[in-house]
Amino acid sequence: PATEEQLVWYGYKDWHYAHAYEDRAAKQRIMRHRLCAEQNYRCAYCGKKVDTTVTCNTHNFASLDHVKPKIYGGEDIYDNIVVACSPCNTKKGCMDVQEFLDRFIHTTVL
Repeated sequence: PATEEQLVWYGYKDWHYAHAYEDRAAKQRIMRHRLCAEQNYRCAYCGKKVDTTVTCNTHNFASLDHVKPKIYGGEDIYDNIVVACSPCNTKKGCMDVQEFLDRFIHTTVL
C-alpha cells in the first residue's frame, strides 16, 4: 500500500478518502489524474489527448500503463507508470517500451 507521504503527494483532497479506506481504485484515480496533469492529458506513447472522465471502453480513456511490465520485474510504483490511451496500452501489452515504439509508433526512447 502507498505510504501516507505518497498519498499526500498525489493530492491532499483525495488523501483522506484513499487513506481511510485503503481503496485501490481511489489510489488509481488519484494517480491517473496526477499523471494526466503532468503529461498534459496526452498519451505517453502516441501523444493523443486522453480523458479521465470517460469510461474505460472508449478510445481516449486515460489508462495506467507500467513502463517496465510487472512480468519483467517492473514495480507498481509512480516512477514506473505512465498514462496511455486505451489502444496504445492494449497494443503494448507486456512488450518492452522500445519494442512497442519500434513496432507501432516508429520512434525511439531518448
